Amino acid sequence: MTVWKNQLAISRTPEATLIVKEWIEAKLRERLHYLRKLKGYRQGDKLARIEQAETSLADLLSRLHNTKASVAKLPGIMRGLEGTSSRIYFETLGELLPDDYHYEGRSRRPALDMFNAFLNYGFGILNRIVERALLLAGVHPYVGFFHEDNYQRRSMVYDFIERFRIWVEKTVFKLFAAKLPSNQHLQPAPGAPGGVWLNKPGTHLLTVRL
Repeated sequence: MTVWKNQLAISRTPEATLIVKEWIEAKLRERLHYLRKLKGYRQGDKLARIEQAETSLADLLSRLHNTKASVAKLPGIMRGLEGTSSRIYFETLGELLPDDYHYEGRSRRPALDMFNAFLNYGFGILNRIVERALLLAGVHPYVGFFHEDNYQRRSMVYDFIERFRIWVEKTVFKLFAAKLPSNQHLQPAPGAPGGVWLNKPGTHLLTVRL
């Protein structure tokens, strides 16, 4: 209860926003580092695409880190910069996928392609791991610093998970780079025309590597 009371008290102060700013910066740095690593395996147009994304992400990270905005305006700035960086990052990964795979941007509930289906399932696993870690540490999963505290919304889980998303992203991209996923790992998403989920072989393919 002491941890929860302190967590709730901090959530209502500018300090909470600054803490989340550090988490988002860490996520951007991890993604930037991963793109730089991928440069060593690419050439031609794909190398040029990575370098373009690298420049854009580095600029967005610098803008976030050096912003002089007030704490009141900072959440909106963080959402804007983070959203732009995520779009650039995933577009770049999509263009680096082998030609056998189709990807036109992030889709969630449901996924509209195989790459998103694997990402979504991986993030679901990460979500459960983060929630359990928070509970073991005595942190309340529903008292967030950044995401909205709506009914039954695990806001702190959504906040804290940000810097660890790279773990799933790297694992899924490696699977696709090796051309291991296929249509045999998918099933139609119920009640969602065009949507797909991972079936049992698909979840096994991913979970043994996470």
